[in-house]
Amino acid sequence: MIRAKISDNSGVASVKANFKKDGATWNGPKLTYDSNKNEWTVPYTFGTNTNPGDWQLELTITDLASNVTTATKDFQITNPNLDTTPPTFKSLKISKEVVTHSDELKVQADISDDNSGIALAEVRFEFIDLTHFYNFNLEKNPTTGLWETTIKVPSYFETGTFNVYLHVEDKAGNAIFPRNDQRLQVYVAKPTVNKVTDKDTFVRGQGEPGFTIEVRTGETLLGSAVVGVDRKFSVQIPVQKEGTELTVGTIDSYGTKSVPAYVTVEKVKPSGWVSQDGKWYYYDPATFNLKTGWFKVGTTWYYANASGVMQTGWIKLGTTWYYLASNGAMKTGWLQLGKTWYYFNGGGAMATGWLKSGTKWYYFNGSGAMVTGWLKSGTHWYYLNSTGVMVTGWVKIGGKSYYFYSTGILR
Repeated sequence: MIRAKISDNSGVASVKANFKKDGATWNGPKLTYDSNKNEWTVPYTFGTNTNPGDWQLELTITDLASNVTTATKDFQITNPNLDTTPPTFKSLKISKEVVTHSDELKVQADISDDNSGIALAEVRFEFIDLTHFYNFNLEKNPTTGLWETTIKVPSYFETGTFNVYLHVEDKAGNAIFPRNDQRLQVYVAKPTVNKVTDKDTFVRGQGEPGFTIEVRTGETLLGSAVVGVDRKFSVQIPVQKEGTELTVGTIDSYGTKSVPAYVTVEKVKPSGWVSQDGKWYYYDPATFNLKTGWFKVGTTWYYANASGVMQTGWIKLGTTWYYLASNGAMKTGWLQLGKTWYYFNGGGAMATGWLKSGTKWYYFNGSGAMVTGWLKSGTHWYYLNSTGVMVTGWVKIGGKSYYFYSTGILR
């Protein structure tokens, strides 16, 4: 603790302590006024690497009128555990010498201090022009015994060359600043670009937040945009022809350009329903394969010929007839075409012969047309009313009464 009784007619403005030894001066702390004790005081602790011997305390006193005076007092320091030995440096290694922003970089240092122990260890990347540097703390790895850190090269690192140093201090305040022969070369990372088709009006991808993305074809600039904080970019461009090569590059805040990424414009692969020359085709949205034969879209069945052309109207497959609506949908159940009724089962097959629907019987001829009126099937006669339903019991037809068994056969 440093204490001083000081008085002045105009009042004391400040008191500053310095320490001197063997002609050298060390800056000390400023004292503060304790009104209870009417004295200026400050606590102060000398480092464990302080040299013992004769020292001098010098107080620089400034009053409120800006007059300055000094006062001195001699004292001695004993330091039986004096530590003036700096930490020991053996090696410093970085895992890569050439990186782009966001690359992982591992730093390992072999350092030690057998006296007071290491208090601080950090790696320093100093830009080649010596104007500024960036520090990252190292932590001791108990497994390897090395002081290590892994960093992602931040986007605020300028593109260019960095010297690599260590700043190491022991608990006694002894410091060293060793370096290795490695230099870190930082480049602007080229962007990641999504697929571009001959229908796209945007080029999208990922890059470094805050950097500018430019899209060119040859020397022509098509568009530019700034990468968002989510690392995504979207550059609006005119539609380009299939086969056009686009050059997509990054420009950092210093105007440095990256190695460009290249993307070739692809033709859009057809998906779903496609109309061409008045004909409809269907391409599987998952595989982009052209569908032929029977295929299902949602809950509806369609049929395409060997060329992939969607079929409509009547089609015969093997010995079975099907009917496809004007939109290609396969018909099931009842269908009226003109004045003729037809019936198609759940699989779309046209019915012929006898058919029971619900509790009623119907008959369809070889062309699939529903029969009404008199019908001879085999050696038996039947009668089907105007709605096609087979009659049973007594029925009056053309002014005469007829009786039909429950099987529909005329008695």
